[in-house]
Amino acid sequence: MDEHRCSRSLRDAPDLLRALKKNKAAQKHYEAFPPSARKAILTWVLDAKTEATRKRRITTSVELAAKNIRANGQTVKANR
Repeated sequence: MDEHRCSRSLRDAPDLLRALKKNKAAQKHYEAFPPSARKAILTWVLDAKTEATRKRRITTSVELAAKNIRANGQTVKANR
C-alpha cells in the first residue's frame, strides 16, 4: 500500500478544512464519520487532477456531510 496515502490528514487539504468549518452541520457529521469514510473523502478530494475538480469535490463533500451522507467517488456517482 502507498505509504503517502496512509499518512494523509485534513492538514493536507486546508481548503476542505475551511469549507467544513464554515458549515457546522457538515463539520459535526464529518467528524462523526468512521475513519475509513473520512479517509475515503479526503483521498477523493486530494486525488483530483484539476483545481476545478477539487473544488467541486469539496463542495459536494460538504453538502453531503451536512445531510449526514458520506461522500466518496462511488457514493456520488451512484446518486447522480
